[in-house]
Amino acid sequence: VLSTTYDHIVISLPMYMNDLIEQTLALSNPIYLVTQDSISMLRNMNMILQRLPKRGISKNNVEVIHNRVGTTARDVKSYELGKLIGDLPLHKVRSDYTLASRAENEGKAVTELSPRAAMCKDILAIAKHIAEFDSVKKDTKKPTRRWFS
Repeated sequence: VLSTTYDHIVISLPMYMNDLIEQTLALSNPIYLVTQDSISMLRNMNMILQRLPKRGISKNNVEVIHNRVGTTARDVKSYELGKLIGDLPLHKVRSDYTLASRAENEGKAVTELSPRAAMCKDILAIAKHIAEFDSVKKDTKKPTRRWFS
């Protein structure tokens, strides 16, 4: 129903899998999995990546967003994330806690407050990627359904 009204739909899902979540992911293209440099987040990412093919969900629809890149408190090294995701597309969002907090407090987008900040450049790069993905999908003239998870 939402896809008839909106071009993009973002759904924040819990880390556990059930029938409803699996159905949502099966309808999603692409699926963006967001992770950070912590053992628990990578463990959850691994669990999801292992379960998707078993549920008939292609890993070809999966892309990874590595959030909070560059923070000093890391449980794991970046190469461990690379080993986990293999050849899946990886997008990085550099950490800027001060800017993110300021944007939240002022009720503004981070790109409004500091458009040249590294974090903003990363967010804009992901937005551009999504727009390019849309244009490729529209060029194929197939009906598309856009869901993000």
